[in-house]
Amino acid sequence: MKVKAIKLLNAYGDEVKVISRAYLDTRTGGKRMIMELAAPPGYLRPKRIVHFPGIQPVLTDSFVMMDPRHVDAPGIDGLEGACKRNLKEASQAVYSRGSNLTRFIDWENPFEMKQDRGWFPITDPAKFLNFLSNTGSMISVSGSLHRPHEKGFKLVGSFKTIHRIPVFQVTLWQHKDEWAAEIDIDAKKRISHWGEVIRNHLTGGKTNPYLVNQLLAWYWGVISFKLEISADKPG
Repeated sequence: MKVKAIKLLNAYGDEVKVISRAYLDTRTGGKRMIMELAAPPGYLRPKRIVHFPGIQPVLTDSFVMMDPRHVDAPGIDGLEGACKRNLKEASQAVYSRGSNLTRFIDWENPFEMKQDRGWFPITDPAKFLNFLSNTGSMISVSGSLHRPHEKGFKLVGSFKTIHRIPVFQVTLWQHKDEWAAEIDIDAKKRISHWGEVIRNHLTGGKTNPYLVNQLLAWYWGVISFKLEISADKPG
């Protein structure tokens, strides 16, 4: 059964028109309409929308999101540049005692950048370690799955945000008087993140920074950069 086009919001709060098919489900003892979306090209599809009579449709997945395989980020210098923008913007939302995390990082001179993480010089390592220990929004975790950008660096400690996804993580490394902060953002947390780690390890894949960008926009209110549907890519 066809239903009207309904308007949903993507991660940026922009309206997206979608056409869906719907069917009635009475298994729960009452009538409800299940709307399955046919999302436009370039968009990922939420699982479904449940509509109860007299109540606005409710998304049972998180939001309508642009498919990272079919979008562009104008003005961004590749996936590594997109990752760096995500890390920097997210770091400004991690606070402790009136200051934020970003001030400890030398963003302009990374030791190494990848599409899912970066290693950066840090200023005032002792104060930075104290900052991470006292944010109230981060906890100390194992850094055993991480590797330094260069041999000789030893693990000092690792910290993750705990209140929301995506999960922002800082892992500190030291070699003599030189320190480095490895910063990455996980799309999932807890047990779900282990599945993400295993999948990436088996496939050689890396978290797409365009996906992270949209998760930050939706859950953190942080918009690192705008994405646009690619006109020359199939949906």
